[in-house]
Amino acid sequence: MPDAAYEARLGWERVLFDWSQLQEAGPDDWDGYNVRLEWLQNARDAGCEVVGIVKNSPAWATDGALHSGVPRGLYLPVDDPGNLWAVFVRRVVETYGPHGVHRWVIWNEPDIDAQTYGHEFEGTVEDYYRLVKVAYRVIHQIDPAAKIHLAGLTYWHDVGSNRPLYLSRFLEVAKADPEAPANGYFFDVVSLHIYFQVETVFTIIRETQQVMVRHGVVKPIWVNETNASPNLDPLWPVQRAQYQITLEQQAYFVVEASALALAAGAERVSFYKFADGNIAAGAESFGLIRADGSRRPAYGALKTVTTYFDGVESARLHLGRRAFAVTLTFPDGRTAYVLWARTDQPVTAAVTATADRAKVVTAAGDALDIIG
Repeated sequence: MPDAAYEARLGWERVLFDWSQLQEAGPDDWDGYNVRLEWLQNARDAGCEVVGIVKNSPAWATDGALHSGVPRGLYLPVDDPGNLWAVFVRRVVETYGPHGVHRWVIWNEPDIDAQTYGHEFEGTVEDYYRLVKVAYRVIHQIDPAAKIHLAGLTYWHDVGSNRPLYLSRFLEVAKADPEAPANGYFFDVVSLHIYFQVETVFTIIRETQQVMVRHGVVKPIWVNETNASPNLDPLWPVQRAQYQITLEQQAYFVVEASALALAAGAERVSFYKFADGNIAAGAESFGLIRADGSRRPAYGALKTVTTYFDGVESARLHLGRRAFAVTLTFPDGRTAYVLWARTDQPVTAAVTATADRAKVVTAAGDALDIIG
């Protein structure tokens, strides 16, 4: 939906480069229909940076399970044709790098255990480190300025299993590699996926920063996925045991999560997903835009964020017992205050005037000008 994306002033988006679809039949196969160049051109025309995500082993390239199996030959040199992952990554970057893709996310959610819904990678932490290292080496041979992003991490799968965070375990492996320091530990950005509980956006980002500080490897953080999918949408009802979310609450989440991420120090934020594809009736729907093209209130909230948070220089969280406030400052001297209640009870907030003009904006984007 390029028109809706342009209207929302999206700054970046992820595009999936699915190995199992691009080369389903074998190493000589290439189905470019799965990532069409016109998509990349549409993004460039809209001023939207494309970030590629590469994942999903085809059956012919692994001795493990389809999609989640460790690629065959992963520990061979990156220029060895038997290293199937290296060969694939090289072809992807040579094909799509010239069309504007210079950031690559390596796989997705490797912290989810086998036998658990959403499991995506069978390998050990050491295998995932090797996956990243090989991708870094190959991509930098072709595009030295490219940036490598770690897979989006879920946080709660580690916490629920009472084990150290995946990022901490990954960095322990990286620190043991003598080649890592000279190569920036073979990655440039840490990626997070944070859903439903908006207050955790701030705390998870901060805890992730602390993990990096403890290991002496500090990188920018992007929130690649966040959202609170609305199961109480009258046009798309979903039966769900927990997290009963209305359309209005999803819209509020978009604004609040964006403000908290900025206050915690995240470099970028993205909502999953912008628009739903073809999904079965009653299936969970995350889209800010429904499958039929109709827009949820959260789409308007995203426009509010891209309009009023654009160009922010710094953000600071003020945590009260009954309310949150995030102060946004801008290079031109403007200040914005993002305020919301922490409970379902109304809260009255007083903001000291620092100018003779101000604007009060709702999450939906409705604005009221105030002249002192």
